[in-house]
Amino acid sequence: MSTPGEIRRLTEIAPLDAGLITMIGTAHAENFAEGQQGIAEAKGELVAGLNRGGIWAHPAADQWCRWIARQPRARHAEALPVGEGEPFGWEAVESLGAAGGAFRLRTPSGPLPIRLQLPGEHQIRNAALAAALAIRLGHDPEQVARGLGTVAPGEGRGRIHGLRGGGCLLDETYNASPDSILACARALLQLPGGEAVAVLGSMRELGSEAPKIHRATGAALKALGLSRLWAYGDFAGDYVEGFSLRAVAFPDFEALRDDAAGLSAIPPGARILVKGSRFWRTERAVDWLLTH
Repeated sequence: MSTPGEIRRLTEIAPLDAGLITMIGTAHAENFAEGQQGIAEAKGELVAGLNRGGIWAHPAADQWCRWIARQPRARHAEALPVGEGEPFGWEAVESLGAAGGAFRLRTPSGPLPIRLQLPGEHQIRNAALAAALAIRLGHDPEQVARGLGTVAPGEGRGRIHGLRGGGCLLDETYNASPDSILACARALLQLPGGEAVAVLGSMRELGSEAPKIHRATGAALKALGLSRLWAYGDFAGDYVEGFSLRAVAFPDFEALRDDAAGLSAIPPGARILVKGSRFWRTERAVDWLLTH
């Protein structure tokens, strides 16, 4: 979803009995004059489009999801909050490194262990939401757990590659927002290898706050513990300003590829996150790193 009305149109084409919202973030904020509330209203089109008596799951801790649940257009459907203090939630989270993660789903009928091939705690949240909704709809819990365990990372969506010189690359090149960059950086830090670094294309559709958001994202990456940053695109300098020392900016991918301080300067054995807006085609950096 990137503009108002997109989800509504989909629910008109295929009316829903159930759905879930993983979070209300800030992606595509440029297209929403009312900011995060506008994004919540647009994602709330999913709830409004549910058939009467339908059900939707959401993270219990997400304030904007709770806001959606209170709106008049959501009264015809049942909200299923998942998280702390709720009948459904996730606990005993464990990182399995490059193999993925594991957790225990709390359910009204008892705990259910689930193991994922997907890296990162954000994927555990997503899996817990999907599992809770499936079980609430009457599916067998053990089959739900087995099914989730078969889901493998797709290209640009969390696929992990080993590198010739050691270390690994986390390919998250499909798209980027501030929330998703930080979630993937946390996943990177759980992987084995040397220095944790990032190669980022700029983010788009963030409106007039874009420079500030890029600076804040760079600062947050440094605070998480990443040691170096390579950035390119129109807001690369803002990433670098926020990250401060040991970060370099390039105007475009060609400069990042060809400059001696660019991709070839990433140290052997590093753990590398590659991510960026679809516009910047950061998969080109993945291709270069896997072949050099």
